[in-house]
Amino acid sequence: MVDRQGEIRWGRRRYFLAPCLWGETVELTPAGERQREVHFGPVLLGILDYSAAARSPGRDPLHPGPRPADTQADPAGGRRGRVR
Repeated sequence: MVDRQGEIRWGRRRYFLAPCLWGETVELTPAGERQREVHFGPVLLGILDYSAAARSPGRDPLHPGPRPADTQADPAGGRRGRVR
């Protein structure tokens, strides 16, 4: 469960996700030898990288997941789905 600061505890470490997820449950699934995918329901929030966390002095890194196709920048320079 995500705490008030937007962090989860995994093992002995804390990992920052987002304060807006306070009180919500997230799921960690294996994504490699030293990585876990972090899901909020069906949404992939990012990849938790243990090897990067061991080198990080502050909050541990959560690498963003891939952006959905409908939010990627279009060739004209705008963003799809955005009202202008």
